[in-house]
Amino acid sequence: MERKRIFTQRNDPFGREIFRIVDCFYRESTRFSMQWGAWVPRVDVYETNDKIVVLVEIAGIKIQDIDITFHEGKLILRGTRQENYISEPEVYHRMEINFGPFERVIQLPVEVDAQNAEASYNNGFLEIVLPKK
Repeated sequence: MERKRIFTQRNDPFGREIFRIVDCFYRESTRFSMQWGAWVPRVDVYETNDKIVVLVEIAGIKIQDIDITFHEGKLILRGTRQENYISEPEVYHRMEINFGPFERVIQLPVEVDAQNAEASYNNGFLEIVLPKK
């Protein structure tokens, strides 16, 4: 079966919006299985010879509002991003910033030493370094 492109012009505003919606659906599909209002922060997970590193994009969240746990080879991140407006909005023209609770469960690719994990938070990124066993 031959695949055909429906939208071929990148400058087509309708086509761009369709691509954005489809991308959001596939990128954040786990959001739909969670409770209403929850969101899923983006993560990068990479490996070196001696560690697994998880980098989490969580700008605007206070470090005390983040819970990090390990369970059966999974890293579990939970927290809440509080709404923080400089002035109270009257009319929304675009809503892309997620607020409220989040949860992210990451299956780790190898066994790690969770007792010696280290975490740091800088410029909206949480970095969790997990030594390999």
